[in-house]
Amino acid sequence: MGRSRWYRVFVIALGLASAAVLPGAGCLEVVGTLLPGQTIEDVTPAKACELIQAPPVDGDFVIIDIRTPSEYEAEHLEGAVNIDYYAESFREELEALDRETTYLIYCRTGRRAAGALTIMQELEFMHVYNIAGGIVRWNADSPPCDQ
Repeated sequence: MGRSRWYRVFVIALGLASAAVLPGAGCLEVVGTLLPGQTIEDVTPAKACELIQAPPVDGDFVIIDIRTPSEYEAEHLEGAVNIDYYAESFREELEALDRETTYLIYCRTGRRAAGALTIMQELEFMHVYNIAGGIVRWNADSPPCDQ
């Protein structure tokens, strides 16, 4: 195999390995085993709309924007509360929430949400959905529903 072909194979392998190990670099990675009845899931903007328009009847429903306060002020989904992922108190703020409530979370593109989902899973939240691709994808879908 020529030198240039080895280089291409190396670059492709490196890219695949990076996508597999970088947090938030791709799809949701569930850490450990889910509890019985626990849902920790990435959803499309269209599925997020379904959740917003017809929230679960068996409990409360909360939308959490985990971006910074300035990002939240610039734009956010109607009814969303802001809990800054970068704040030192982020985990403590999550710990104060009801574990049985259904949550829809989002950030800008999905990187912070991957970390937040891991924390929420560890804290034994039962129903957490993340808008895959964040508000960027939400807006790219023009937005997918009336908000």
